[in-house]
Amino acid sequence: NIVHFDHSDKSDPIIKIDIQNLLGEKIQSAVKSYINLSVFSDGVYFYSVKTKSGKVFTGKIIKQN
Repeated sequence: NIVHFDHSDKSDPIIKIDIQNLLGEKIQSAVKSYINLSVFSDGVYFYSVKTKSGKVFTGKIIKQN
């Protein structure tokens, strides 16, 4: 239930990850490159990953047990 985030530019590290539910409510933030989903209910979540240079990557996570 651990999701690791990585990108190809190692000189531009990840500084923040935000997780939102389907309603757009922020439910978790992290300042590391992974999120533990074990406390989340099954469902669809959206993530936003910000790097040191300010780049933002977004996507969707589907959690199913």
